[in-house]
Amino acid sequence: MEFVKPILINFVVPSAGIVLFLELRQKMLAANVEEPPSKALFVLFATYGGWLVVILTSLFGYWSGMATLGFAYLMLFAPLLMPAIAIAFFGRRVLSVYHRAVFWLSAAYVPWLILLGLAYSRLYGNLFG
Repeated sequence: MEFVKPILINFVVPSAGIVLFLELRQKMLAANVEEPPSKALFVLFATYGGWLVVILTSLFGYWSGMATLGFAYLMLFAPLLMPAIAIAFFGRRVLSVYHRAVFWLSAAYVPWLILLGLAYSRLYGNLFG
């Protein structure tokens, strides 16, 4: 039964994220949202869902190569990509609630990452030492 947790974390959680993304995308299309932000929402789902997978992986002690690749994306590329999305959606945030959510969730990523690092430092000591 020890193999169940890694399967749940590495396959079920991402699969549930994809299903939720597709349902949200369908809801946007059904509502005839002007210029639906599907690609940006996919990046948001992948990024914040990636954090969920990394946190669950670290809590249950099943670190893997996939978790390492995900963590590298979250720490190296997402801090560059998310502000770029926020900048791109700044003017479009008035189009719909979806555009507004994309703007705020992408704009909040770097501050959230800094707060996460500070909380980790406070709980466990220096990040780099």
